[in-house]
Amino acid sequence: MNGKLRESNRSKQQGLENNSPPKWFTNAMGLSGAGLSKHTRNIMVSGRYVGQLVVTPDTSYEIAEVWGDTIWILGLAAIFFVLINILVYFAVRYTFKPVDRIVEALTQMQHGLFSNRLPDFKQVELQEIGQKFNAMADTLQKSTQNN
Repeated sequence: MNGKLRESNRSKQQGLENNSPPKWFTNAMGLSGAGLSKHTRNIMVSGRYVGQLVVTPDTSYEIAEVWGDTIWILGLAAIFFVLINILVYFAVRYTFKPVDRIVEALTQMQHGLFSNRLPDFKQVELQEIGQKFNAMADTLQKSTQNN
């Protein structure tokens, strides 16, 4: 009234300045608001002019909301990445645990102990290695006994 502003949401925008997205994000969104024009409408009550409604588009709220969602999704992706890496670490560690047993058996064979045998491994890839090792150990043990 009388040229004075009666209502505005500018005070809310001040709270957004602390959480405002970086300039590069705003530019990437392509919503700077520069091309948006303000709209005005005269308010008439019973044929009498009482004021003017001025609507000025402000995209900062939407951009700040998208920025907050983006940060949340990136944080979730980082947590997911860490958890997947931990899972892969333990899976690989469990898978290659029998390799220690193979190395131990080869070391004993290197020291002339041919009585050591490898168990039947659960992993298909290591089953044939275990079988070939045991056959080699049998041959070496028999050969040593014959000599």
